Amino acid sequence: MSNLPNQPEKPKRVPNERPRRSNPIFRFISTRITLVLVIAVLIFAGSAACAIFAPLTFQNMVKAAQSAGLKTYTIILGITGNPALKLTTYEADVTAQASISRDMGMLGILYGEGANIVGTVRVALGADLKNNLFGVLSCDIDARTVRTTENRAPLAGTAFDNQQIKQEAYKAFEHQAAQQAIATYWSEARKRLQNQVTSWALGVVVPEVPTLPECPSNLVEPQATPTR
Repeated sequence: MSNLPNQPEKPKRVPNERPRRSNPIFRFISTRITLVLVIAVLIFAGSAACAIFAPLTFQNMVKAAQSAGLKTYTIILGITGNPALKLTTYEADVTAQASISRDMGMLGILYGEGANIVGTVRVALGADLKNNLFGVLSCDIDARTVRTTENRAPLAGTAFDNQQIKQEAYKAFEHQAAQQAIATYWSEARKRLQNQVTSWALGVVVPEVPTLPECPSNLVEPQATPTR
């Protein structure tokens, strides 16, 4: 018998075995993520290059970001009301959410920022007879219910004060609370107020449209609990 060199065994072929293919959905998502990361890296690299080699262009980019408008979204999450036997004839507890962000397109990757606020505001409806004004007398934010979140791009601090977007969100939050309280309870508050001033023989006519449609300016913001 002759000595033959050992021949490697051929792999056995499994019948009906098909080559594995990657999931097309996973491939699509991974491609898009990679593309977004590449674009972000190019934008950051271009911004850094402008700051070093073309400072005037970089300053123009900052000014363009600072001139961007704001987009606001508010959602009413709930509202309850209770009659009040005082000059404030109705109090409404409005639970609302306000979201605000800077509208600047692609510059938002570098300079964008936004804020979101959720909480409850007690809106008092009635009359300021001394000044002959009617509508929203006060807006008391319940600090125990307030939750705030803020989102800021890496270079937002070079273009904006970090408190500015938060203050704008509070304004939108209070504005929506006041509007919802008026829309829901002003007719009842007006009726109770008219009955009250008539019984006092004051000769005051309460207008159908409030002359105080907004919350008074709050100089001190409540201490909110940030969430991440």
